[in-house]
Amino acid sequence: MVQTGAAKAEGKQGSKGPSPEKQELVAQRALAAQLEDEILRLEQEISSERSRQEKVDPMVLEARSDLEAERLKWIDRYQYPSGDFQSFQEAVDKSAVDGRVLEIVADATLESEPIVLRQPCRLLGCLVDSRRPVLQCNKLQIKGDKDVDIWITGLEIAGFPMNEEEVTNTREMRTITDKYQQKARDALSPSAKRSRGEDVRCRSAILELNGSVEFHISDCVIHGEGRHGIEAGGKCDMRGSGLELTEGLVVGISVLDESNVFLERAHVQNCRCEGVHVATAGSLRFECGTIGNCEDGFRIFGEQCTSSNIMLGPDATVHDCTRHGIRLNIGASASWAGGKISSCNSGAVHAQTDCMLDGWQEGSPYPESSSKKVK
Repeated sequence: MVQTGAAKAEGKQGSKGPSPEKQELVAQRALAAQLEDEILRLEQEISSERSRQEKVDPMVLEARSDLEAERLKWIDRYQYPSGDFQSFQEAVDKSAVDGRVLEIVADATLESEPIVLRQPCRLLGCLVDSRRPVLQCNKLQIKGDKDVDIWITGLEIAGFPMNEEEVTNTREMRTITDKYQQKARDALSPSAKRSRGEDVRCRSAILELNGSVEFHISDCVIHGEGRHGIEAGGKCDMRGSGLELTEGLVVGISVLDESNVFLERAHVQNCRCEGVHVATAGSLRFECGTIGNCEDGFRIFGEQCTSSNIMLGPDATVHDCTRHGIRLNIGASASWAGGKISSCNSGAVHAQTDCMLDGWQEGSPYPESSSKKVK
């Protein structure tokens, strides 16, 4: 059979593959299929987003309504000192019940009994001669459950000084060094003194937190000769910003029990013992601030303190301490996220056996790797 010229041409063309027109058509069909798949995927996402938004919108509306109600609740204000209140405790309680901010508009010296804040309240210091008003008191006790939130801002809180001779301690017990004279040692203990009717007192904090209260404090100064500054205990949740603790405190801030404390721009100076004392199973985050001229900058106690719940840095500065910048005892650990420790007479970091400071590189104030540890 003889092939015609047309058949030969067609066979020759077929051997070269599909024509450009056919290739473009195939490509367009593939692109159309991809676009259809993409359109279907986007339609499914839009449907899912609409369904999610239908659930979220009522929650957002409810949250905004609660926020507005809270704002309106605290928009009105009472003032102290004023003729409306006989005492600071009455002013605090009344402002809490009525949901009003209590403005401190002048210096005030409070009665010797502790002032107790146990309801949601807001204390606001108004400038007096371009400075914070001074609130001098024996103690502010803050207690309550997790529904109690308390805010204090713009105050200078001065605790009445404590007589060191009246504070219980074990110093006298240590004067008897013979281990066989246990009875003589025990007779000098604080409990034995109390049993004999002697007037001995425990050292108290100027600002004391208990329970599960939520506490916010900002732009405040706390000081008091021979006192502890802030003691956070129980399961409280405290956030502090712009704080100064100074002038003869024994311990600046104590973080105890299961309390959770977050501090930024906190400055602790001139404490006779440690600037920050930590023994909590909760958490401490000291993100930025300074501790200086104390015996120890940080003193961290106990196995409940770990590198996951005790975080120091990334901008923590400890300087000019008579002993150590950071001291870890009794199985405690912590994480160093960065900052500087300088001019501490007995060394930057002291860690007992089984204690460690994650992220600290010995010999340099700036850690290069969190895998390096001081043990």
